[in-house]
Amino acid sequence: MMTSTQATSESCEPCFLTDQAIRKEICHLVSGCEDLYVAVAYWGKAGAEQTGIAERVRVGGAGNVQVLCDLASGACNPAEIEGLQAAGVEVKTLNDLHAKVWITASAVIVGSANASTSGLADETRLGSKVEAALLSRDRELARTIRTWFDGKWQKARPVNDEMLREARRLWKKRRRVSREVAPAPSPAPSASKRSLLDRVVAVAAELWRDGQPSDVTLQAVRRCNQDKAWRRDYLAYLNSEPTLRENRKGELHREFGKNVKRQLGATSGRDDMPAGRDDLVGTYTELLSDS
Repeated sequence: MMTSTQATSESCEPCFLTDQAIRKEICHLVSGCEDLYVAVAYWGKAGAEQTGIAERVRVGGAGNVQVLCDLASGACNPAEIEGLQAAGVEVKTLNDLHAKVWITASAVIVGSANASTSGLADETRLGSKVEAALLSRDRELARTIRTWFDGKWQKARPVNDEMLREARRLWKKRRRVSREVAPAPSPAPSASKRSLLDRVVAVAAELWRDGQPSDVTLQAVRRCNQDKAWRRDYLAYLNSEPTLRENRKGELHREFGKNVKRQLGATSGRDDMPAGRDDLVGTYTELLSDS
């Protein structure tokens, strides 16, 4: 299997994509004249522009475009979905969709990136995610994945005005919670638990706003662990690396989970999760080492 630095976009071999190559190959796929089928759960501001869909419909490109999203999640920007519809793109919503798949008759891209600034940016850019994807030009595989898409499309509902109104309410609420999180305090000479917790909560709120999956606390701590100042404070507070299976760290890690859930309005466990919030914060157990 070739990597994104070894293969061209026309290679017949499967190609592993990272960083800016993901957006480049998505745009290449979108710019063609074949019918395009997209199952991407979360769309952020300018998602249609970044992926090339806006340009395709603007110039009257040939071929049908169908987009499947999860508008009811609260993590999908309703303005972007309205823009897609206004441009003539057929859009449906499917609850609990989490896929990121781009399909034509001759190629498919399956990956992790949402159609958002943080998902499709170079990972060296502040706030961007570390994403990966696989590009294949195997037509048989493309047909198989198209069959999967068609099945989900049949179960999905066309996006209407009522859905968009509710999506705007959820989107505003999500952003309001994010803004209410206090900025992380500057690291003090003597590290405190409060500063560690505040930073994790702030990062978790940012991830939530951008449509992070249910393990948002774990992802927030991993992101914090990449920050030299936060990592230094963690080491000073516990005199230990944030690695796996060290019971004496359990109390602090449970505090991370409790504080994130409290701030985002979720509760522990799946049975008593407030309506509409069961995908926001999963059970947080332990921290995996980034080393």
